[in-house]
Amino acid sequence: MDTLYDEDSARIKLAEEIIRRNKNGSTKQYQLCLFHDDLPMAHSVRVIPMGKPGSEKKWQLGYTPRPGDPTEELVLSVQGIVQSKALPPLPARFTKTSNKGRAKYMKQGVTLTGLGVPEFSAALEAVDRIKVMFSRYSPSGNVKSTESHDADDGHERLHASNRYVTPAYECQGEAEVAIDGTVDPFGVLRRIVELGDFKYTEDNRVHYYERMSKDAE
Repeated sequence: MDTLYDEDSARIKLAEEIIRRNKNGSTKQYQLCLFHDDLPMAHSVRVIPMGKPGSEKKWQLGYTPRPGDPTEELVLSVQGIVQSKALPPLPARFTKTSNKGRAKYMKQGVTLTGLGVPEFSAALEAVDRIKVMFSRYSPSGNVKSTESHDADDGHERLHASNRYVTPAYECQGEAEVAIDGTVDPFGVLRRIVELGDFKYTEDNRVHYYERMSKDAE
């Protein structure tokens, strides 16, 4: 985004898209901005520990669609304008990153802004509510602060990221997946994983769509 970006037009389109998704009956229960209002769904949500009892290092949100149904992982959707991003493929400047001290800090993610759209603010409020839910299950009683705050332009924003690789001691039996060459064209992640201290699992994958022009060569 720069000074030439048409914020007014983007704000209108974002609001229209959020409203369209909120009205879609098949996805309503998965909208983050409705987490407060959709009480039947919110009341069935609980935090699920992952891993061996007593040694859990990961938790996820789960919910029961209908009474008697098994608990499923809850995936919540949020719509926003991409303000900045750090996504695959891993650039060549990381080719010297092969030690475990630096590898654990390598992250991929995006920063979204709502440009003042009320539904985006409601989504951030839901994030704070979810943070409180997780804090009850954290061994220390603390959860890392959510990465949402006001930007220099006065609009709220949400930053979401995860690591390119996971420390092996945190995986707790999670299966490794193949590292796609389009994600790691210079073999950086492959060399790190080969050292044995890190693994590349499904949770390290980030899926996204890239819009291509029909006239692009």
